[in-house]
Amino acid sequence: MNPLIPALIGSLFNGPAPAPESPPAAAMFLRTIPAEAVRGEMQPPSAGVTRIGDKELRLSPGLQIRDLHNRIILSDTVREPLRVKYLTDANGQVTRVWALTDGEASLP
Repeated sequence: MNPLIPALIGSLFNGPAPAPESPPAAAMFLRTIPAEAVRGEMQPPSAGVTRIGDKELRLSPGLQIRDLHNRIILSDTVREPLRVKYLTDANGQVTRVWALTDGEASLP
């Protein structure tokens, strides 16, 4: 008999397994932002364009925006200005964006 079957049957009758403990808060924000990423304040994008600082920049088709929890979000969900670090591609279009936590914003 497959050893997973008793565990599966047990979970059907005993309810779901307890959730694993959450990682410490500090571990949730460990991420690497490339040193060449530029700091700025990004305005909410509209029609494939955003303003970061005094520059109006097009968004790349493969744009990735990472929120404060390092989750990828859609550009349409950005509703207020964000402190960010960002990268542009060879065409000058914004390709990667990291919204900065207070701790990250205080770093150089």
